[in-house]
Amino acid sequence: MPRRSTWLPRLTLFAALAAAACDGGDGGGAAGPDAAGPDAAPIDAPAIDAGGLGAACAGGSACASGACVDGVCCDRACDGACEACSAATTGGADGTCAPALAGTACSTYACDGVAATCPTSCATHADCVRGYACGAASACVVAKRIFVTSTMTSGGNLGGLATADAHCGDLAAAAGLPGTFKAWLSDGTTSVAQRFTHHAGPYYRVHEGAVIVVAVDWADLTNGLDPYAIGNDEHGQPAGALIWTGTLITGAAAANHCRGWTSNSTADVGMRGNSSASFYDWTAYGDGVCDANGRYYCVEQ
Repeated sequence: MPRRSTWLPRLTLFAALAAAACDGGDGGGAAGPDAAGPDAAPIDAPAIDAGGLGAACAGGSACASGACVDGVCCDRACDGACEACSAATTGGADGTCAPALAGTACSTYACDGVAATCPTSCATHADCVRGYACGAASACVVAKRIFVTSTMTSGGNLGGLATADAHCGDLAAAAGLPGTFKAWLSDGTTSVAQRFTHHAGPYYRVHEGAVIVVAVDWADLTNGLDPYAIGNDEHGQPAGALIWTGTLITGAAAANHCRGWTSNSTADVGMRGNSSASFYDWTAYGDGVCDANGRYYCVEQ
């Protein structure tokens, strides 16, 4: 009797197993997009590693790198005085340590955008942070700002010295300028020289973003020899005009001051300066009738 072949049943079994594998094992036919059913939950995308570079962090333990800098996970410790790890400070990518942008404050100096270390000397005023200027010893020193009011007065009635001082403070605050400011005004009782702090460092104005030192100290400001005008307002914009001062170049009170800055009368006069002039004319240009419009200087103390 001929021997029966066992290949056919085995091939049939293999084919059945292959078909089951292709259709998901349920014998339901070919798999398609809806093979799992219309109510099946979608497959989630892989979760982003919370400790990866650039992820927000509050401490090094939250970062795979072990370094949390500027509130983000950083690729290294990034501990140079002029290094940072946030895109806002470096101009690069969050999580990558790089030199801080030029101008970033580092003590009294400004980072140069290249070195990781803080500068230790200056060559120009731009090498110093706001409120400082490059001094004679190539070091950034405290500087006091002086500006012309952006607003025009309606005559010489300024409300007196206290009101004018307060207006200077309001203008400075609105422009984001820190510090205490007083109006460069004298009356019949008190002079600028008496009211003001005599700063031992530079006085400066800002002209469209650039620092311009107008005097190296109080003595220089009041000697009548400075060739620099003070024709910029609190925003650094040009503000050329006749300026109410009531003040001589030495800081002493002038004879005329619109009755203590309370008069708009054509019968009264007050000393004025010229914000486009230099030497002594910036503060003692000549008397003006008190009904005239004008501005005044504000000086940081």
